[in-house]
Amino acid sequence: MPKRRGHGEGSVYPRKDGRFAGYIRLEGGKKKYFYGNTRKEVQDKVRAALNEKERGTLATGPNPLLKDYLPEWLETVCKPPYRAPQTYISYRSVISKHLIPEIGHLKIRNLTARHIQNLYTKKIREGAKPATIEQMQKVLSGSLNSALQWEMVSTNVASKITTLKGEQREILPLTEEEAKVLLETARGHRLEGMILLGVTLGLRLGEITALKWKNIDLDAHTLTVKLTVSHVPSMSHVEKDPKTRASRRKIDLPNAVVQTLRQHYDEQKAEAEKMGLSLSEWNPKGLVFLNKRRGYMYAGQTRKEFYAILAQAGLPKMHFHDLRHSAATILLVKGVHPKMVQELLGHSSIVMTMNIYSHVMPSMRKEVAGIMDTIFSEKKEEDKP
Repeated sequence: MPKRRGHGEGSVYPRKDGRFAGYIRLEGGKKKYFYGNTRKEVQDKVRAALNEKERGTLATGPNPLLKDYLPEWLETVCKPPYRAPQTYISYRSVISKHLIPEIGHLKIRNLTARHIQNLYTKKIREGAKPATIEQMQKVLSGSLNSALQWEMVSTNVASKITTLKGEQREILPLTEEEAKVLLETARGHRLEGMILLGVTLGLRLGEITALKWKNIDLDAHTLTVKLTVSHVPSMSHVEKDPKTRASRRKIDLPNAVVQTLRQHYDEQKAEAEKMGLSLSEWNPKGLVFLNKRRGYMYAGQTRKEFYAILAQAGLPKMHFHDLRHSAATILLVKGVHPKMVQELLGHSSIVMTMNIYSHVMPSMRKEVAGIMDTIFSEKKEEDKP
């Protein structure tokens, strides 16, 4: 007579190879199998699965290798327009350079928190920066969240990992005098208008690249930011909405900007007339700034020319985005209220503005102290007999 299973042991039985197997029944009569070297090991797996099934967290979907799952997740969930182009590019790099070579051989349900922690430790020892580890964590956590929704895993093991956040890049803003030198050096260059918009309005490079004439009213001296654009290899340029609602903003233009843009518009119109075309035929996208083929400016080429202008001006190398920081810093130093700076930059909250530009605050605090000292010093003088 066969031996009866112990209480709570479930469907566990020995295999011919000496190991043990067990299963639970799923909806529709399908079976989910578990294997182990001992009866207890399989019994524990079966009990855990029954508990997960009761809670509705049992993973019943496919169990692919990470080298197959991660690229599929990237293309399904992260490809523009679902994520920003730069996010897609960054995640693709992390997956191909770091994750697939190290853990791609693992099946998704076999991945553990220890695997991930060991991976990060190894990468740090090899010299990886905290920002790289942070990106790896974002990819793993995000992909496992999707796998959780698709019932491929029962828990997100990456959520149990704590990583160090990458250090913020040092902001290198131009002073007012340096900004004037840069603009004078850029005069007549095809990047003149782009640099001017960066240093006076704080526009991002993607916002400048996406700018169209229909978004500018030169008579009313206004510019409306409605789009941003990024270049994605194999996808060319991708237009998308700005990152936040606050980034979609209307900006009043200084006279210097209006004059430069009006001249730029007239130059485009003259080029079109030389070819016997209307401006809309010559520039069908209506872009303010064009490459030589009358398409979007390429960010790489823009940066290359920008660096050359900096060198010619005798200024230190900086990111184009630092023009945005320069605009904010110059305005704050001049005493413009941070709320106005926030609205100009399109920050979602004034807290973000204050946090980013805290380096300007000490001088502003001294100015406030000086004003208060003046007020109350005058009061004391008045009180003297």
